[in-house]
Amino acid sequence: MGLSAGSHEGQSVQCPVYEQARQNPEWQDLLSGPVCTEPKCGHLINRVVNKAGYWSDSTIRKYCYAGSHYIIYLHDQGKTTCDAEYEDVERFFAKLSKRKLRKNTYMNYRTAINHIYTSIALSPDHHSYLSAQKINEWLNLEELPTRKQLERESLSEEEVEKLFEELTCFRDRLMAQSAIEWGGRNESLRALKTSDVNLGTQIVRLKNTKSGGTYPVPISDKLTMLLRHWINVERKAYLVSSENDYLFPSRRGGSLSGTSFSEMVREAAEEAGIQKVIGTIKHTERQKEAFGKEKRNFYRVTPHALRHTFNELLRARGIPREVRSDALDHSSTDVTKEFYEHSTENYHSQIRRHFSDMSF
Repeated sequence: MGLSAGSHEGQSVQCPVYEQARQNPEWQDLLSGPVCTEPKCGHLINRVVNKAGYWSDSTIRKYCYAGSHYIIYLHDQGKTTCDAEYEDVERFFAKLSKRKLRKNTYMNYRTAINHIYTSIALSPDHHSYLSAQKINEWLNLEELPTRKQLERESLSEEEVEKLFEELTCFRDRLMAQSAIEWGGRNESLRALKTSDVNLGTQIVRLKNTKSGGTYPVPISDKLTMLLRHWINVERKAYLVSSENDYLFPSRRGGSLSGTSFSEMVREAAEEAGIQKVIGTIKHTERQKEAFGKEKRNFYRVTPHALRHTFNELLRARGIPREVRSDALDHSSTDVTKEFYEHSTENYHSQIRRHFSDMSF
């Protein structure tokens, strides 16, 4: 089930159910899709497989990545997840705290660890001293040092125009304009299929990458014309296969990667003279080895900044917070039932009209 009492630090260890879990065909499918980091723990793998139908791709990646860090830490101490004690969890977070992470990042690590011990608790053949309940009770994230929250800035209309001037590729410019006019997250934009776009009703259905499902967003008159030309004419030049139905396909087939879209926006912003570094974080030794860099830079103009720009442009034109929140697919207890009883089309018309009137 784990290590014996004579286990010593640094001993080579392996989760007892890792090999069996990783052979699961459902896990192999996830490896060829959303999973970027395979955790060397069968309990976490089993948990991810069981939750795959409920979790978004970004959630799967997040917990696999965070869980892997914890598992590697334990293995370096000569322990498996079943052998770990609370002191091991505490020391792991003490190590994380040296990097002064954001509170949400600490929470992601704790949740990933909780999923491991929930999986162990559900296993008839394995057990652990730890449990999700104990970790939540004992671990106080408020005591951990945090990094100052990055101030995300939106772009002005003038800056948007400068950005678009540097995006000379039709697909890249259209994708950036769609990000600003729809407020979609990076992943939801890349996941769009042509069937998600209805040019007749001028509605696009974006994927909610946080909680699953889709939500409708209006398409402006200008963007409708650009999309029609893209789908009927320009897009064909990007298709490696006629079976690729992504709205913004990669030239190599399939969808664009998150890195490709981010680099596209970052480089165009640099050329436009509107880019700047707004923060840095030092890499761990493993990250230095993997990325070949000492630190990671955080930039002002990113796909996420385009989402902020969507919100700010509408706010500046007097669009109510409830409407902007709904269009961004934010959940809020302040959005009342009475608001949803109004005509959704009325709010879609407001957003559609305002973006049709903008200079870009």
